[in-house]
Amino acid sequence: SAASDVYKRQLLNFDISAYKRISEDQILSAGLAPSTGFSSTVINAGRIDTEGIEVSLGINPIRHDGDGFNWNINNQFTAYETTVIDLPVDQVNISSGVNFAIEGQPYGAFRGTFAAKDDQGNILINPNTGKIIASDALGLQDQIIGDPNEDFRYTNINTFTYKNFTLGVQLEYVHGGDIYSVTASNLLRRGVTVDTEDREGSFVIPGVLANPDTGAVLTDANGDKIKNNIQIGANDLYFINLMDVDENIVYDATTIRLRDVSLSYNMPEKFLKRSPFGSVVFTLSGNNLWYETPNIPSGLNLDPEVLGSGTGNGKGLDFQNDPSYKQYSFGVKLTF
Repeated sequence: SAASDVYKRQLLNFDISAYKRISEDQILSAGLAPSTGFSSTVINAGRIDTEGIEVSLGINPIRHDGDGFNWNINNQFTAYETTVIDLPVDQVNISSGVNFAIEGQPYGAFRGTFAAKDDQGNILINPNTGKIIASDALGLQDQIIGDPNEDFRYTNINTFTYKNFTLGVQLEYVHGGDIYSVTASNLLRRGVTVDTEDREGSFVIPGVLANPDTGAVLTDANGDKIKNNIQIGANDLYFINLMDVDENIVYDATTIRLRDVSLSYNMPEKFLKRSPFGSVVFTLSGNNLWYETPNIPSGLNLDPEVLGSGTGNGKGLDFQNDPSYKQYSFGVKLTF
């Protein structure tokens, strides 16, 4: 049959696995009332469920014995969801006052301030300034503003061999997952990227006018909501207003990446007969050579992998960390 022929010639291999993991009695930090004299305590409690799937597909579209040309494609697909099922408290601050564990939410969900909106999703605008009204200005509780956990990850590795040469190319695609970026906030605030190059004009933030003290939407004589038409400058737009709420510095971290390219040469055995070496392999490689983040302002050149929150379980947090870099290397592998 065709299937057995494919199998015998090793043109295709396929593997799939699904899993579910239940983690109980996590080590968590829970807040305490100030009257106790302490701010937090460490407890063993809670339950977190993780469900995932892993798929591997290997293809050999061109296969020759000996020193002929060979092409191997290795595809890896992974997806998982981690959900907080049970907690003895309302929420647990996992890291930096941004990552939280909350029942029914993904582990590490972002929680923070947001632009206040009406029941139709219109942003509320201060009629005195033309700026957005932040949730904390109205005394509203912080809400979920993002999820750092990716939806899925796909890796494609191509390996080409011919005689003594091997060329490897690894591509990656990460779909979803949010990044909370202070780097983006600071760069946009100060107008040092091309994303804010229109600095001389005026701007009108789409929304409706509302009472800045109560959040009540203002209406005209006909009872209709009053759309914002107040013009503000670039400094007011970015530096003082938009970047002041946590919600506006959260970005979708979807990334396409050229992870690795390597070229190797395996020295023929006939040149090693009078040497002490069993094999000599020269390798030239480059890492993190290119990436594209379609949902992050292009002028930021922000790599979602440049994240850091110190020790702990922080995820998706960028507190003005060092930028990513390309890496080139040359190596020699000797065996005896």
